[in-house]
Amino acid sequence: MIRRLAAVLAADIVGYSKLMSEDETATLAALRDFRANSIHPFTSQHRGEIIKSMGDGWLISFASAQDAVICAIKLQAALEGHEVIKLRIGVHTGDVTRQDEDIFGDGVNVAARLEALAPAGGVALSDAAYAMLDGTLRPGFADQGEQALKNIDRPMRVWMRAPVGTSLTAAGMAKPKGFPRLIVKPIATTDTRDEVQNLAGELTADISLYLASVQWIETGVGYTLSQTLRARGDRLRLEVRLTSPEGAAIWSSKHDGDLADVFDWQDQTGEAVASEVMGVIMQVEGAKLSHMDEADMSAEQLVFKGLMGLISMSEKSTAAALHCAAAAIEKDPALPHAYVAALFCLAGARVLRYQCYDMYYAKIPEWIEASKPFELQNPAVGLAITMIAQQSNSNSALSRNGIEQALARSPFNLEVLLCSSIIYVLLCEPLPALECGEKFSKLGRLSPYWILGLTNCAVACVQAGRFEDAQKLAEQGIQRTTNYAGLHRAHTAALAYLGHTNEAAAAVRQVLRLEPDVTMKSVRSVGRFGITPEGERYLEGLRLAGLPE
Repeated sequence: MIRRLAAVLAADIVGYSKLMSEDETATLAALRDFRANSIHPFTSQHRGEIIKSMGDGWLISFASAQDAVICAIKLQAALEGHEVIKLRIGVHTGDVTRQDEDIFGDGVNVAARLEALAPAGGVALSDAAYAMLDGTLRPGFADQGEQALKNIDRPMRVWMRAPVGTSLTAAGMAKPKGFPRLIVKPIATTDTRDEVQNLAGELTADISLYLASVQWIETGVGYTLSQTLRARGDRLRLEVRLTSPEGAAIWSSKHDGDLADVFDWQDQTGEAVASEVMGVIMQVEGAKLSHMDEADMSAEQLVFKGLMGLISMSEKSTAAALHCAAAAIEKDPALPHAYVAALFCLAGARVLRYQCYDMYYAKIPEWIEASKPFELQNPAVGLAITMIAQQSNSNSALSRNGIEQALARSPFNLEVLLCSSIIYVLLCEPLPALECGEKFSKLGRLSPYWILGLTNCAVACVQAGRFEDAQKLAEQGIQRTTNYAGLHRAHTAALAYLGHTNEAAAAVRQVLRLEPDVTMKSVRSVGRFGITPEGERYLEGLRLAGLPE
């Protein structure tokens, strides 16, 4: 068996059984003519291979999406005005496995499902196939938004080309979903050495993987990340450039390294580039949304707007993010990201006794129930539900099992890493909390949730007895925002254990400024803080600093 990436074209004759029953002779004659004059010559012309010819359909493999789509367009054009044959065609780029004279895999399955969605005479593309087209072909396809494909476990964005002589009406099209979209181009290098060629491929894969794990960035035509790897002797330089959807250069950077330290350099550079790209896209998209009315925003744009405000983690920004998440759920109840954002905000608001928690408290059961069908599609959904439950001393073993399953599926997903870290802190298990939290912090330095991740690591360090580390982490966060009480709590406990009495007293005053009614009792009521040695260590630090009982 041979596994490879391929563009797969699936074509099917519309109403074949009916045609055969009405006039078998005419149908077979038309079919022979179409095979001889269209299918075979167009496939050959564009370097395709007919894998299956099933009487009423074909499965054709191509080396590139560009060739597959041009062939599809030519096939449909050849049938314009045909009195007998009409085709539906689907094209997808994905993994296929070759065995003997057949192929299997994601590429085949998705192409077949897309074919079923296409109108007679039309062509349906997956986002992966559309992203690989050049500017001459893209205008012919209309964005149909995310579609549920039969037996495919996640919705997929579909692009549609209307039958010749017709057009897709606005009523038949979904509105743009609103999440920023990004293409990561393969890293180019002119160096012919195997180690440099391999490095370019591996670093491309790393950066693509990190960025694909960001829930609010989709793969597809929009922003473009272009990269060039230059090498002179053992010296390395990666030059990176990000262009906007309009084609303007909006950011660039250079990363120097050495082949002698290539593995460490690869890790550090991949993480840095992904984090920087995420930050730039956040800034640009945030500026766009600041000039839009909420009524004109898609559900995704509402979620994104709420996330931007969470950077400060203040009570005001948390309330605004909750408002946006609730509005997104109202606009699109099938958007998993909206439930994750809503439950995240509610969990944080509950711990810090923000008033917005009370406003949305009654929604929690409804949102949890509505989000459960999306747990398989988005592993962060299940963890967000678990995080809410664990705040009330839920089943610890069940929580750990949920974390392990989510990490097994999405080890680089920022929301999964952060949720896992928070749940481990609520369980008062600081070592796994720090493993997840530190990984999140590396990849998500410019994430909207970065302050929350930093705070969580600081609390975990207090639980683990690493008080100097906790102090440094808390102070790093306080440099970004002074309005998040969670940071000041961790700072307070760390300073008290380190014997910095005056500084600890000042930190407590900051906590009470932001949370006037917080007490040791209210902190103890969350998670397992009051029933484990690690939890008691954190509580004792707050008590030493003078937090009221």
